[in-house]
Amino acid sequence: MFSSHFLSKYLNPHFVRSSAIGGFTLCVLSLSACSTNQESKQAAPSSNQNVTQTNYGDVSNVIIGGGMRSCSSMGSKEFLKEANSRYCLQGWSRILQEDMAFAGLKISDISFESAITHPAFSYRIDASSIEKIRALPDPLMAKQVKDKVIAKLIQIRDARPETVLSGLSWKALIDLLASQDISPVIQLKNELSTLAQSALRHSLVEPLKSKTEQRLVQARSVKFLSDRSSASIYQTFLAATQRKADQKQPGSKPRIGIVTASAENPFNDRDISYYAFKSLGADVVWLPIEGGLRQAIDQQLCDFAPIFYADYANRGSLRDYSHMDMLYPDLAAQQIAFCKNNASVLNQELMKLDGIFFTGGNQTRHLESFVTRKSMDSAQSSDAASEQLRLLQKQYAEGRLVVAGSSAGDAVQSGGLWQGRTIPMIGGGDSVKVLRHGYRQIDGPEPEEASAKGSFAKNGGLGFFRFGVLDSHFSQRAREARLVRLVADSGIDYGFGVDENTALVVHASAADGSHHMRVVGAGGVFVVDARQAKLQSEKLAAFKIENIMIHYLNQGDSLIMTQAGDLQIQLANDSKISSQISMNKAITAERVQNSGSLRFVKLIQKMGEEGAQKAIGFTGLEQNQKASDLTDFALTVSRVQETELRINTQGNLSYARLRLDIAPTSINGAVIENNLR
Repeated sequence: MFSSHFLSKYLNPHFVRSSAIGGFTLCVLSLSACSTNQESKQAAPSSNQNVTQTNYGDVSNVIIGGGMRSCSSMGSKEFLKEANSRYCLQGWSRILQEDMAFAGLKISDISFESAITHPAFSYRIDASSIEKIRALPDPLMAKQVKDKVIAKLIQIRDARPETVLSGLSWKALIDLLASQDISPVIQLKNELSTLAQSALRHSLVEPLKSKTEQRLVQARSVKFLSDRSSASIYQTFLAATQRKADQKQPGSKPRIGIVTASAENPFNDRDISYYAFKSLGADVVWLPIEGGLRQAIDQQLCDFAPIFYADYANRGSLRDYSHMDMLYPDLAAQQIAFCKNNASVLNQELMKLDGIFFTGGNQTRHLESFVTRKSMDSAQSSDAASEQLRLLQKQYAEGRLVVAGSSAGDAVQSGGLWQGRTIPMIGGGDSVKVLRHGYRQIDGPEPEEASAKGSFAKNGGLGFFRFGVLDSHFSQRAREARLVRLVADSGIDYGFGVDENTALVVHASAADGSHHMRVVGAGGVFVVDARQAKLQSEKLAAFKIENIMIHYLNQGDSLIMTQAGDLQIQLANDSKISSQISMNKAITAERVQNSGSLRFVKLIQKMGEEGAQKAIGFTGLEQNQKASDLTDFALTVSRVQETELRINTQGNLSYARLRLDIAPTSINGAVIENNLR
């Protein structure tokens, strides 16, 4: 039996590949010395042997499913001295002393709070703020509207000469602009675009009353990271970039660029990624590109980059991200510098990179930072790709750049052409809703649950992975059905779903034109093969497909994509074959596509344990679905002649060539026998 080992990697947030690692040394292929725990001098064995894999070609992509563990200062106030905070081998007083990433920083420079809080901003109407509005270029506020706004503000000021019009909340200022006692009335929603409103706020905001000389830093250390699965992923990326650096100049440090554009507040996410890779010993540069800066670059209105950012960041957001340039003045100044002269400084930095890392958040925001128009319909056309994207794609194609990313940085790597078809980028969606309602074209960033339908960019992401659709947080969020549907709807061959704290490592083309891929980390990679599938839902209300082949690979397993486009699965040689077929009765379970339940994973695990020929999982009803509509979906998994199920030395189940059929079914109130514990 292998269930306790198999499930522990998902259910235990402190999961590591072997025993607890508090008494080990962690050596993470950095250019500095390894950190040593006081309790032991024994080194932790590497979980990533032969990371360069030169017989398969250099590593080209590290595709991470999100959920990596981190040794972070955030929320670690009680761990400043000797106690080890979560996923840290030492307390932060020692980390700051021994991790060279933080050289020159003191305890007082670091943020240990559990969350970032933003101050309240206030606004004023005076001659200076009115002149700022007058200086706004027409693309930010059309002259006719600007003249009307200025006239209104002057009338408000002159009508209340005895009142100091300062310290106003934004709501109070809006009320003044919309007041009827002074003409003309400004109808903000009708006359001012969201960009013009951001420009207005930027012009009228008052300086912060309390201003520190230096903002606090959010620290993250990989040198003292205790989770070895996350550490091995960092190792893999660092080793791949080191190889690129050595090819340019032997012994030089790899240069890694960090892109935080997927975050609503990319300034806030800058520190944690910057210091993580500094902790590995790399040279790190934050690339301040995001959807707002994209517009500032394209229009060469660089001095107004904070306005473009505020307008873009607040789209599809439940929070207000205005005036971040006042909270992160150093980073805002870097944005403006990278924008000027047609982004010449930014372009020069891109050309120096050995690796680039795309952080988690919303992959649409990543994509819209590198294409020149909002519409995802044109993301792959020649007039849509920015100069920055073309530079990165050229370096990648020439083998000079390793591309990595986590969560949103996983999904956005997909794109390009495969077997004559465009590889789409998945946006969002819940598996059950996607089965019922399908997908719609992305139209800018939005909250995850904004629509009943899933979302996708039909012309793909940034085009660094052309073999199939990529998905993240996979088993943990039960995304099997949503990946299958997008692969099927798009008429492409393959899909790859990466679990949390796990990476799919892709190697560049070998001599025979094949590409080798392998798994690193705590979980696995789910692979959809739709080449022989039969899609039967074109004229049906609900999705139906037959003969999908699915595979699931753990660390130690690998796959080869041949030059002809054939997928070859190689399960680890040291793994044991699981139970052969010993029962004809199907294993059944409900709610197998509920996020967080891991019930699809458990269903196949049980199928292997019991030696069942077949397993059937039912999705259950959507939330708030009418009781009269009892249409369900059945996910039927069957063994075929070539099926292989294996258990590796850590007790984790891998499988190759299982058949998956998905079809609507009516449960009619029937009670499903639940074979899962």
